[in-house]
Order: sequence, then C-alpha cells, then structure tokens
Amino acid sequence: MEALRQGNLQIVEFSYQRTKSYERLAFLYLITGNLEMLRKMLKLSVMRGDVMGRFQNALYLGDVTEQVRCSPSALALASSLPRHAARRQAAHPPQPGGGGSRCGAAKRRGVR
Repeated sequence: MEALRQGNLQIVEFSYQRTKSYERLAFLYLITGNLEMLRKMLKLSVMRGDVMGRFQNALYLGDVTEQVRCSPSALALASSLPRHAARRQAAHPPQPGGGGSRCGAAKRRGVR
C-alpha cells in the first residue's frame, strides 16, 4: 500500500502478481493505460475459468463481444446497448433540419 502512495508502480504490480490479486492488478493496468497487459489478464481469466474476472476485463477493454460471450445475461446486454447506440449515432449523425425532412415533405404532398 505504501508503494502505491509513493507511486512505485513496479513494486505494486509485483506485489499484486505475487498475492494473485487479479482484480487489483487489472485495475492498475487500466488506470496506467497498459492495455497490452490488460488483454493478457483477459486471456488469463479465460484460462482460469473466472467468469467475473473475464467480464470485468472485457468491460475495461470495451470488448462488447467478449462481454456477451462470457455472460449472455441481461447484464452483458445492458452494458453493451449504450455503446452500440453511441457507435450507431456516430456512424449516422442526424441531418440538419429535423433528420427526416424527405418523409415529411412526401406526406405533405400526399405521396405514399
């Protein structure tokens, strides 16, 4: 704990590895931006059969397919829906002027 306060991340990482504190180690990799090691943590949790660790690491990485693969429950689906909607909106931004102006103009003219 003192090494973490002092910012000695190598000692913290080593101690988490030795004590097998996988959740803390994954969070350390997340906050330090070490995504390569976080991917290795995901593979390790798959090999260990740790479903919760697998889901947590997939959540940290933003890997929606892995989240659904490891837990096809409502939690995985609910956590993937906001990101999916945001990606869809980013891919197809709304058009200026109301978005569906052609449909509205066709309805006003009586075209079906």
